[in-house]
Amino acid sequence: MHPVKRGIIIFIAVVAFNFAIAGNAAASVITVNNSTGQVADFISIQAAVNAAGPGDEIIVKPGIYEENIEITKPLTILSESGNPSDTIIQAADNSKDIFGIWANEVSIKGFSIRGSDLAAGIHFFWSY
Repeated sequence: MHPVKRGIIIFIAVVAFNFAIAGNAAASVITVNNSTGQVADFISIQAAVNAAGPGDEIIVKPGIYEENIEITKPLTILSESGNPSDTIIQAADNSKDIFGIWANEVSIKGFSIRGSDLAAGIHFFWSY
């Protein structure tokens, strides 16, 4: 293969690789803690969701969070411990869903949820 063609192919491969990893590098990690313990970016999960960009990861420290959370973008929300017994979301308004999810690619892991009088604490809304 001619050296110029080889150089062009290598250049295109490097540029394509940089674009591929740039999308992953843009995601941020946001922390939530509602106690007097460790410092975090936010004290409520909803505030973190509101501030997050699509694809961001929200890490929630152990505690009881009284909230009803609306999610309208792709996000990952994880309890820091991964233990549902120490990271609990209690409905602030028991007539509403604890999680109302209006987006695809939402991942929620490691929580106990309680206190919603609705049929489900997590409600996925589908749009056609």
